[in-house]
Amino acid sequence: DRELGNYEASERALRRVLEVDIKVLGPDHPDVGYDYEELAITLRLMGRIEEADEMDEKSKEIIAAAEAAYLAQQAANSEAAEEGTGGAADSAAESASTP
Repeated sequence: DRELGNYEASERALRRVLEVDIKVLGPDHPDVGYDYEELAITLRLMGRIEEADEMDEKSKEIIAAAEAAYLAQQAANSEAAEEGTGGAADSAAESASTP
């Protein structure tokens, strides 16, 4: 709808998607952040700049938090893998040195 210039219909559809995604995925899911971003674009095209800025801010907060959580999980996984590898290598070394 937005590509055709029907911003009101686009806004209604995006708000429905946002509502469903919040219910299904939770308010902190990255997809919800992207929904806010899409809504902000439409609102900006409609000249509703302040409201668009609010949606952009919500989008950035959700996406930044999701990225931080992802990076923290990756670091934890990497740390766990290194500990697991070190333990196996130590055990193999001990077994090899035992007569």
